[in-house]
Amino acid sequence: MLQSIRDKSKGWLAYIIVGFISIPFLFWGIQQYIGVGGELVAAKVNDTEITLRDFQRTLQQQQQQMRSMLGGKVPAEMLQGSAIQQSVVSNMVREELLRQYSMSKGLRVSDNQLLNEIRGQESFQEEGTFSKQKYDRLLEQQRLTKSGFEYQVRTSMQLDQFQSALASSAFIPINNQKDFLGLKGQKRKIDYVIFDKEQFRASASLGAEEIEKYYQENQQNYLTEEQVKISFIVLDVAELASQVSVDNDALQAFYEQEQDLYTTPEARKVSHILIKASQEDAPDKTADAEKRANDIHEKIVAGSDFFEVAKEASEDKLSAENGGDLGLISPGDMDPAFEKALFSLSADSISEPVKTAQGYHILKLTEVKPAKAKSFDEAKADVEKEYRQREAEQILIEKSELLVTMSYENPDSLVPVSDALGIEVKTSDWFTRKQGKEIAAEQQVRQAAFLPEVLQQKRNSDVIETADGKQIVLRLADHNPSSPRPLDEVKDSISQQLVDNILRDKVKALGQAKLETLRQGNDLNSIAVEVGAELKSPGFITREDEKVPAEIRTSIFTLASLNNGESVPAGTVMNDGNYALINMTEVEIPEVSVEDKNSANLVGSIKGGYQQREFEAVYQALESRADIKVYNENLGGNDGSPQ
Repeated sequence: MLQSIRDKSKGWLAYIIVGFISIPFLFWGIQQYIGVGGELVAAKVNDTEITLRDFQRTLQQQQQQMRSMLGGKVPAEMLQGSAIQQSVVSNMVREELLRQYSMSKGLRVSDNQLLNEIRGQESFQEEGTFSKQKYDRLLEQQRLTKSGFEYQVRTSMQLDQFQSALASSAFIPINNQKDFLGLKGQKRKIDYVIFDKEQFRASASLGAEEIEKYYQENQQNYLTEEQVKISFIVLDVAELASQVSVDNDALQAFYEQEQDLYTTPEARKVSHILIKASQEDAPDKTADAEKRANDIHEKIVAGSDFFEVAKEASEDKLSAENGGDLGLISPGDMDPAFEKALFSLSADSISEPVKTAQGYHILKLTEVKPAKAKSFDEAKADVEKEYRQREAEQILIEKSELLVTMSYENPDSLVPVSDALGIEVKTSDWFTRKQGKEIAAEQQVRQAAFLPEVLQQKRNSDVIETADGKQIVLRLADHNPSSPRPLDEVKDSISQQLVDNILRDKVKALGQAKLETLRQGNDLNSIAVEVGAELKSPGFITREDEKVPAEIRTSIFTLASLNNGESVPAGTVMNDGNYALINMTEVEIPEVSVEDKNSANLVGSIKGGYQQREFEAVYQALESRADIKVYNENLGGNDGSPQ
């Protein structure tokens, strides 16, 4: 269930709506969640406390996000210990300090901006239109009040304003831009020879003793894969929905209560004339826009053709060419003031100028498409599906809380959890960290099964949510540790590896010896003939030139420029173990212009680094003036003292 929301969410919404997946309190006014007196504190930023409860919740969410982002392949040490604790609390302190600074500078988000941001989110839309019912339902499922959610969004938008304003002030001096473009566009002329390691294969031999010795010294590289079996409980909203009892009376009552879901609302086709005016405009500019709108309105009332006036005067250029036509508008599509005026008009009538965040609109109603409701019989299949889903979601919320509570309070067994939920405990087949079947096909499940608290401490896992909405708690049922594979199984692999090492060493030694002769003035072509290799002369190459192997390009563009016109030799080991001997003979520096589009794009690619450094400088200045304390003794840190 929550995954479907996550998939449709973008930007700040993904952080707010999806179970608070990724450090949500960093952006949303931590002080709003401060508990009553006596609650342990994780940190304090000036006069605002960050509670231990919020820290622990955020830590868990960060751990879950890391598992999700990396497909469950997260080393256990990354999710445990003081390093991740300090990272999380530092980020919480950082964002709270930035929130305080943004507020002190008067950064604000208007109600219309907030409304447009929320209405624009796909998670709250049905068929491309904002749905109040869906909005209310999703907030209820996440246990969020409207005021709390809207506060969080508003605060996040304020911080976006601050960061955007700061980023826009960053710049790169022209000389630096030219230096960067010159280096980026530089070309270097080379010749090269590749020495093949295979020329030494005939002389590379190994004895059984060498293979045995290497095996004994490196058994950790030849282990069987560790395996586990797990016991688990699955809470599945789809299964719960199928178990919901349904009767005709309940469906009829639900249909009548939620009739809006089965009604296509009235839609009105409207044309408009827009005279732009924003909240940031000076009063005299706003007054001028209002006067122009009133003059246009009087002109139309006096008999001028609305559509012709729209083509000439409307500042909404997209609709102006069509006489201001906006098409069909349904409730929730537009600004509340716009809709109030539109839905109070009679057919073919014209409104007074209406003020919205975009400016002043003059509306003409051209068509009314009445609301149309499905009968109960027509909608019955949809009613039953929605009824089951709603009931299942409510049951899921209750059982989810019980799943969390019971699995935490009874860490050594799933039996109490099973009894409380009425769900059977199942057992998986053997699986490894990388591969499993059925329940173990889920990466999150495999990851959780090998966490220290499950594998070593033999405790119940945290609740795991899968992509299809299932919630799972598991524990270790059986464990098959990894062990060294027999030498007979791995000796061929060891032999191949050791021979390859010999070949690599021999060709590298040859290459380095020939590099010295090249530095002493020998000709690269003569060296190629001597070793029976082909001299390749690709000419001038760029940093991205795919006609030359990447290892050679990397080596060449790390060299200093030519010294008094003399060539510069270099050598590098290739990824396949061969050796490349290279001679750089010319460097071509391009004429650069910071004006053309390609140059602007390249400069933009490094501007982000400048912006980040400037942002860090501002934050460090704020941090130096702030009163910040981190209580490591409450986090589980080692020194037990505030920082």
